[in-house]
Amino acid sequence: MARSVAHLRRILLRCAGRPAQVFSHMTPTPISRIAVTRRVLAPFRTSLVLAIIVSTLSSPSLLAQEESPPNPVEAAPQPKVSTLARQFRRADTDAERRELGDVLMERGVEGREALAEAVERLLGSGLRDLEKELRSYQKAFESTATRLVRSRLNRRAQARIDELRDEIRGLRSGDLTKTVVQSEIDPRLDELRSILWLDLQAIVEGEEKLVEQSAEIEAALGSLELLEDFRRRSREAQDDATVLDLEPIDPERDALLRAGGVRGLRDRVLQLRADARLRAVPMSGSDRSALDGNDELRGELDDEELDGMLALNELRLVLGLPAIRIDTKLCDACRDHSKDMAEIGFFAHESPVEGKRRFSDRAANFGTSASAENIARGQRTGRGAIRGWWYSPGHHKNMMRSAGRTGLGHHQAHWTQLFGS
Repeated sequence: MARSVAHLRRILLRCAGRPAQVFSHMTPTPISRIAVTRRVLAPFRTSLVLAIIVSTLSSPSLLAQEESPPNPVEAAPQPKVSTLARQFRRADTDAERRELGDVLMERGVEGREALAEAVERLLGSGLRDLEKELRSYQKAFESTATRLVRSRLNRRAQARIDELRDEIRGLRSGDLTKTVVQSEIDPRLDELRSILWLDLQAIVEGEEKLVEQSAEIEAALGSLELLEDFRRRSREAQDDATVLDLEPIDPERDALLRAGGVRGLRDRVLQLRADARLRAVPMSGSDRSALDGNDELRGELDDEELDGMLALNELRLVLGLPAIRIDTKLCDACRDHSKDMAEIGFFAHESPVEGKRRFSDRAANFGTSASAENIARGQRTGRGAIRGWWYSPGHHKNMMRSAGRTGLGHHQAHWTQLFGS
């Protein structure tokens, strides 16, 4: 810019001597002042335009305006941590809550503490709401499953059920082998299930209310999953010097941890459906009472042990046998024997431990009694243990025997099952 201005100034200086030459060639004829002015200025028209441009370009105010940096825009003030925490609690969608939670995580210790406190409040109310929804869902699911099963049970179907059960009973009372179970009993059991057992997804799709409730439960679980993630992240120390002023979580009292986290809650929904399907099978009042009592023990027992005992009752009810009640003392005795087998290194009904030699001794040590025992090793799940015993003739007969109580307990991959009258 400065170089261009200097160049224009030099051009004007070269034009400075031209007025004398112009006036020396003018003839002294009488003309008006305006005409004289025009004639005089005509040769300088270009120079005058350049002068105006130079004057404008060399203006200090203009140069200063072009060269000065723009005024910085003032940043908007950050919202308070308390405001963000309140917005987090009141967020309408998970996406909005996730965004607010991430902002709070970036606001240092204060933000993380506020986030952790907000998460605990929302977890409490969310779990209570889910519990109500699950109770309603279970009733609706069981009602729908029962209606669908009854719609199948005409005279012909009931006659076939009775025939299949009688045939299986006869096979079991004879020379029972693994081959007989696989080739003779299993096909009949599958046919019984095809009549009495409903596909879980078919139950849901058969009722609009269940479809809506399933979607609501899934949305609630998704929200709890988000809160579970923020609980973990907000409580993680950023460095050794970071100490959060938060109440520690008690695993024994925390509802989410006792449920096994959101993953445990999802498993519970699946278990709830399986329970409702089982209750749709025609059964006596005492059978239903036994299942009700077993459900009340859900929080006291290992999930895999409980699932194994549910699998046992599924088999018995489909085969027309009475449901068995769970005896928690027998479960304790089973768990104790499984632990001894795993830690001491033996696999037998007779224990080398003093005072625990026979299964009746082990049951008595826990204040109960037993009349039969099954043991297994290598299975990862309770249902896996039940399936293994199903194909072992002696264990199979124990599971189908006339018994009023049962217990199942494991330690690592060792399993023990006890039966009592």
